[in-house]
Amino acid sequence: MGGGVTRSLGSLFMLLSLWWVYRLFREGGKLALALSILFCSLTVLSHPEVGIHTAASCILLWLFYGRTTRGAFNAVIVGLATLLLSAPWWGIVISYHGLAPFFPALNTGYHNIPIWYALLAIFASQTVVQILLVVRVIWHFV
Repeated sequence: MGGGVTRSLGSLFMLLSLWWVYRLFREGGKLALALSILFCSLTVLSHPEVGIHTAASCILLWLFYGRTTRGAFNAVIVGLATLLLSAPWWGIVISYHGLAPFFPALNTGYHNIPIWYALLAIFASQTVVQILLVVRVIWHFV
């Protein structure tokens, strides 16, 4: 499979993104906003699949720490700015190849497995609960 370098950069930028998004929701400030945007964009650019994990984690951070008018405004700003800063990359990919390169990336993980396997895999297969498995289980019951 490979991808260790991009995965490591994606993980690093994800951790930095989550730290600064947390600080943005807890303390606010222009520095936290700017660094949240920067690291979220770098996450998407270095490893798009980790970008999905980061987006889901940022939503969870917003649910726990940012449910204010200011927090919602900051969350929208971070999301839109991340899309804007990463747009040159995904825009070029879409213009040359269409959406085809993104479909295989979206089909990795645990999207097409039976629900009983997802439930078992959440608790049995990893030492860390994988967010895609949890989302798969929630999606099944919603």
